[in-house]
Amino acid sequence: EKEVGWMYPTDENGNKPVAYYWVRTAKCSNPSCGAEVPLLRSFYLCKTSRKKVYLNPIIKGSEIQFEIKQGDCNIKEWNHRGNLTCPCCGNITEVEKVKEQSKRNRLPERLVAIISESNNGKVYSIPNDEVFNKIQSFQLEKDCFKPSEKMPIDYIQAFPSCTWGYDSWGDLFSDRQLTVLSTLSNKLSSLFDTDEFDNYKNVIKTYMAILIDKQTDYYNSFCTWDSSRETDSHVFSRQAISMVFDYPEANLFSYSTGCFNNMIDWVVRYLNSESASPFSCEFRNASSGEKTQFESKELTAVVTDPPYYDAIGYADCSDFFYVWLKHILGDIYPIVFSTPKTPKSDECTALIHYHGTQEKAKHHFESKLTQIFDAIEEETSDVVSIMFAHQSTEAWTTLCNSILNARMNITGSWPMDTELANRSVGLQGAALESSVTVSCRPSQREGFAEYKEVKQAIEKNVKEEVNKLYDLGFRGADLLTACFGQAVSEFGKYEVVEKSNGDRVTVAELLELAREAAFNALLEGVQGDDFTKFYLGWLQLCGMS
Repeated sequence: EKEVGWMYPTDENGNKPVAYYWVRTAKCSNPSCGAEVPLLRSFYLCKTSRKKVYLNPIIKGSEIQFEIKQGDCNIKEWNHRGNLTCPCCGNITEVEKVKEQSKRNRLPERLVAIISESNNGKVYSIPNDEVFNKIQSFQLEKDCFKPSEKMPIDYIQAFPSCTWGYDSWGDLFSDRQLTVLSTLSNKLSSLFDTDEFDNYKNVIKTYMAILIDKQTDYYNSFCTWDSSRETDSHVFSRQAISMVFDYPEANLFSYSTGCFNNMIDWVVRYLNSESASPFSCEFRNASSGEKTQFESKELTAVVTDPPYYDAIGYADCSDFFYVWLKHILGDIYPIVFSTPKTPKSDECTALIHYHGTQEKAKHHFESKLTQIFDAIEEETSDVVSIMFAHQSTEAWTTLCNSILNARMNITGSWPMDTELANRSVGLQGAALESSVTVSCRPSQREGFAEYKEVKQAIEKNVKEEVNKLYDLGFRGADLLTACFGQAVSEFGKYEVVEKSNGDRVTVAELLELAREAAFNALLEGVQGDDFTKFYLGWLQLCGMS
C-alpha cells in the first residue's frame, strides 16, 4: 500500500474510495458533432427499494459532463447493443463503426464517479478536477508486467470482447490495475528471492500467488457494477467474458467487495473449511481415460461431472488465471507452467474453434468421453453416477452413445436442484434449472429387440416418471430431459433395436421418442385440437411465466 496506495486518495471528507466508476467512450460519427460519448446503457449507480442514485448528464454543445442526482431516472440509454445514440446531436453510430474505433486504438476510458464508504452506506461523487486529471492521465510504466498471450479470438460465443479488439489477456486490465498487480507479484517474488529450495516457503508463495490470482477476478476492466446491491461483480459471473462498457475499478486497500482483505478471507475460509473435514483424500494426477489409475473393478462407485458438450470452454477460460500464475510461480513449477497457455488438445469438449467443423468437434467429444467411460467401466464393479445439465438432444445423444459404447447401461435419472436461480451461466439458453444425475452400471446385453416392443416399454416407463416428477414440482426442460434416462435404460438392454424394415434405431431417435412420450403423458386425457393441446402442455411445463 505504501508503494501504490497513492493511486487511491481519500476524498475531502476523509472517506476512502471503495471503487472508481469508469465508462468506455466512442466518437459520434456525425462529422459536425464528433462528441466523445460515454457508452452508458444505464445511468443508475444505485437502484434499491430505499435508495436511487444516478448520473445526470449536463450537455453543452458537444461536451458531456455529469452530476449526481437521487430519485428515478428516465434518461434513455445511449448504448443499445453497441449502437451509440449521441445525446448531443441525436445521430446513431452503428455498432460496426463503434467496433472499428475500438479495434483501431481501443475505446478511451473516462472516470465518471467515485464510490466511497461512509457510516450511512455508499456515497457517490463526481471527481474534482485535481483527482480527475491525476487518475485520468495515469500511464503504464514499461517495466510493468502485462500478459501478452492471445485470447481465443475465434471463440466469440464465450469471448465476444475479442471482436472489439481486446484480444490478449493483458488487454482486460487497465494501466492502473496492471501497475498494482505487477507491484504485488514483484513484492511476492522479492520476499522469496533465494536459490535455496525450501518446501515451506514454496507453499506460502503458492498460496499468496493464488490470492493474487483470485484478486484478478475482481480487479479488471471487464467486471460490472451491481446497482441493486451496490457491489462489484467478478468477471466470471458466467463462464465467459462479455464486452463491458462500464466497470468499477475496486480499491484493493479498502474494506469492501473486491478488496484484497476480502480475497484473503475467501482463501482462509476455504482452507479452514477443508481442514476441518475428518476425511482424507487421495489425489492421483492422471488423465481420466487412463486405465492404469486403479486395478480392474477396484472401485465400487464413481461420481463424475463431465463437461457439458460445447457449453463451456474450460481451458480457454482458465487461461485468464494461468497467465498470472505462470508469471509468479513458473520458477517453482517449471513443468506445470511449461506451455504458453493451458493444453487444450485433449480437453473433452465439442468446441468448433479447435476442431474446424461441428461434426469433427462432436466426434472428438464422443470418442474422448467413450474412452473415459470405458476406463471407468473397467475399474468399477458397481454404480457410476454422472451429472449433466445440458438440455439439447444432440448433447444427450453424445453422452448416451458414450455410455453405451463403454459397455454400461443407464439404470435411472433424476433432476436435482443444484443450480442457483440467479446464476448467469454461459450456456446460451442450454442450461437446465436443475442438474440431471444419471446412474449407470456395467451391463450384460441381450441380442435383438423389435422397436415396437421397446417403444411401448419406453412410453410406459416415461409416463410413470413424468407423473412422479410432476408431483415433485419439476417443470419445463428439466422434466422432459430427466426422462431420457428411462428411455435409454430400456434401449440399452439390447445389442440392437430394429424397426420392421430392418433399420437400426439410433439414440437420437430414442431421445426424441422420450421427449414426445413425456409431453404426451402430460396431455393424457386432454381434449381439443393441436393448438389447444400445445397451449395446455406449455402451461403444464412452464406455468404463466
